[in-house]
Amino acid sequence: MRAKKRFVSKRAREAATVAMASLIAGCFSTSSAGEHPVASEGGGPHDAGRVETSAPPRGDARAHTDDAEARDAPAPSDAPTPVPTLPSSLSATGLFTSVETNGTLVLAKGVQQYQPLYPLWSDGCEKTRWIYLPPGEKIDTTDMSHWAFPAGTKFWKEFDLDGQRLETRLVWKYGPGADDVLYVSYWWNPDAGTPNDAEMADPILGEQDINGTTHDIPSQQDCQTCHGSLEEHVLGFGAIELDHTLPGVNINTLIAAGSLTTNPSLADLAIPGDAIAQAALGYLHANCGNCHNDTPGFSGAPPMYLRLSVGTGTVEETDTYTTAVNQLATDFTPDGIAYRIAGQDPTGSCVIYTMEQRLDDGGVPSRYEMPPLASKVVDDAGVATVSAWIETLPEP
Repeated sequence: MRAKKRFVSKRAREAATVAMASLIAGCFSTSSAGEHPVASEGGGPHDAGRVETSAPPRGDARAHTDDAEARDAPAPSDAPTPVPTLPSSLSATGLFTSVETNGTLVLAKGVQQYQPLYPLWSDGCEKTRWIYLPPGEKIDTTDMSHWAFPAGTKFWKEFDLDGQRLETRLVWKYGPGADDVLYVSYWWNPDAGTPNDAEMADPILGEQDINGTTHDIPSQQDCQTCHGSLEEHVLGFGAIELDHTLPGVNINTLIAAGSLTTNPSLADLAIPGDAIAQAALGYLHANCGNCHNDTPGFSGAPPMYLRLSVGTGTVEETDTYTTAVNQLATDFTPDGIAYRIAGQDPTGSCVIYTMEQRLDDGGVPSRYEMPPLASKVVDDAGVATVSAWIETLPEP
């Protein structure tokens, strides 16, 4: 049985926020001991969490002189970026400036909505996504399959269920380093007394079954688990996912705005194969490829790569085909299932078997559940999409 949602006072949450900021600084920053980032109270909506230099410590005159000289000296080019303090409320992250009477967010300047062509399954939640790209900055698209985002880029994703706004997540690229990324979730908590804003959810434990639904807010460690397995740390915002003409930011608007360092050949972005293959490969790319990919140094998944690369010419050349189709499973064989994807046999494929696993009768996650977190409900439409493609493949 799941633990009941606990109420935590605003004061306690603010204290937890400060404590968590210190913890994050220790985990994500290589700054020397004694450095304590301080959030700025001034500036525009995207100055939230800006770091200011604190006063030097008390000591003798020589210590003060040394400190002054150190502050005046130019910082080394490889000095780590101090980790900013996470805002305690969603409005302070720079997403919106106000909320209209009908609940619509009035977006802050520079914030733009977008949607991926192949969305990530989230147990039936409706999602809205936004990006803020700092003015004058470009996305480094030298590697068209893995974009690198400039410091100051922010991504938000809102989760709604049955017309109720539940949660908004933030991915914040706060510095120039590849791993200068923070994750935080904000809870639209009806008991908090702030109907037009969301408060930071418990960063260590997350929140369970919020607002009378089965939706859980992940902990920051859960966010790191999913996002950290991809070198860009951003899900759903890339060349293949934005290759469409849907409203909002897409590959065409980015090219027109000059937001990419290198513009792609649009022909290279198309997923190979017929409509059945494209739908299945796109689904696996968005829902499985974030963990099942060949990111250097990541060993959290077996060598089955379900993420697509830009410019792949045929279905048979995709990593999905070469590492999964009619390939023997090497990590487990549930119920005697031998192949990762067994051509002509969806029910005999590990991929389909794991997609259909969720909580067992005792409420305990199945060993073979995929994804291993953030979902309690099987995506029946996704299973059907991938199964239809498997039925077209040659037998082992």
